[in-house]
Amino acid sequence: MKNYLKTFMNRESLRQFVRLGVVGGFNTVVDFGIFNLLLFLLPDERWESSVAVTISYIAATAFSYVLNRRWTFELDGTWGSSRETGAFYFVNTIALAATLAIVEGAQVLWGPLTVLQLNIAKFAAVIVILFPKYAGYRDLVFRRSIENDRRN
Repeated sequence: MKNYLKTFMNRESLRQFVRLGVVGGFNTVVDFGIFNLLLFLLPDERWESSVAVTISYIAATAFSYVLNRRWTFELDGTWGSSRETGAFYFVNTIALAATLAIVEGAQVLWGPLTVLQLNIAKFAAVIVILFPKYAGYRDLVFRRSIENDRRN
C-alpha cells in the first residue's frame, strides 16, 4: 500500500490531480446547475432529490470523460476504447452511489433538507470522492491509453 501511495507523489501525478480538480470544478458547475434547475422544476418530495442528483451527475459525467481524457491525461481523440469508456462509467457509477449515499444520509440524519442544505451535502460528497475518482481514472480507466501513448 505504501508503494502504491508513493506513485501519487511525483510531478506528473500532481499535474494530473490539479487538472482533474479544474475539470472537476467545471463539471461541478454543470452538475450543480442542472441539479438546482431540477430541484426547482420537480415537486418538493424527498425522492426527487435522488432523481435530480442522478440526472445532473450523468450529464456532468459525459463532459468529464471528454475533458479528462483530452486535457487531464493528454490522450488523443475524444473517445477511447469501449473498455476505457466502460471503466470510466463504472468508476463514476460508484462515485454516484457514494454521492447518493451522502445526500440521502444527510436527509436521514437531519430530516428534510432545504435546497442550500442539499447543495452542502452534495458538495461534501464531491470532496469525499475526489481522490478515489482520480485513482480510479488513473489506474483503471486511462492506464492502458497512457501506457500506449508513452510507447508511441
